[in-house]
Amino acid sequence: MKRAIITANYGSIGNENGAITEEITLDDMMYYCLYWDKVIIPGNGNFYSYIPQEQEFKKSGAVLRPVIYRESMHSEEIQKVASLELIEAYRGYTQDNPNYDFMVHHNVFNSFDNLEDDTLVQQQAIRVQLANLLPYPSNINIYDLLEFKAKRSDELGDLHRYLTNLYLDIANTNHSQDLKKLQVISDLEKSLVNLNKTMNESFKDKLSFKNLISDLKSDCIELGTAAAVDTAFATFPSGTILGGVTIATKRVLTTILKEQTTETHLNYIKSSIKDGVISQ
Repeated sequence: MKRAIITANYGSIGNENGAITEEITLDDMMYYCLYWDKVIIPGNGNFYSYIPQEQEFKKSGAVLRPVIYRESMHSEEIQKVASLELIEAYRGYTQDNPNYDFMVHHNVFNSFDNLEDDTLVQQQAIRVQLANLLPYPSNINIYDLLEFKAKRSDELGDLHRYLTNLYLDIANTNHSQDLKKLQVISDLEKSLVNLNKTMNESFKDKLSFKNLISDLKSDCIELGTAAAVDTAFATFPSGTILGGVTIATKRVLTTILKEQTTETHLNYIKSSIKDGVISQ
């Protein structure tokens, strides 16, 4: 199953009620592309607003910008129209792409009061709150990011299944959903903080072991850990060698890599940090 996120972008366009939507930044676009297979941002044919580096994102295939035309509208209705565009896009794409899981990020201001049925938006809001806890990527080329995501697609799937289970735990709570949501969000935040702390402590110097592979292999063999060599090599971060690395240090790092197997649903984020896609 693939996953897509649908959100709105009216840029700096506003009316008498204020801004229409949150203005999507380049960082936002990279965040969406890191965690979702497709990013769908409907554009209004009368008030089309470009996203940062739009042509490059569309060329990469990661972003779709369907244009929705309406015969007429009053200025004060634009917020409502923007919300309806998200709902219509969700329904249309869901019907045409049954193998996709679509999530709506409703970033439209001042529009709930004017919606006849906001059930979909309200349901999706919990999923968005959980996704908002995920770290943003660092400054990286979109094609490098997509290459990383393709290589780590299984880990990304595990992360989304975990988030979906958290959402279902909240949605299926018979009594206080708000309390359950607070608990789930708190636990996820704690897991992410602990993961970042562990990664920062383990790889704080961002050592590169590309020039030490043969030495490390011989050291691992001497230490009787040859079976873990290939796994360890695949998880070393990139960077610059800072001085010599002793056998003892390499032993410690190899042990760290072997032991970092808990909370596998966060391996995608762990890999993002190791590969420099997410900065600490």
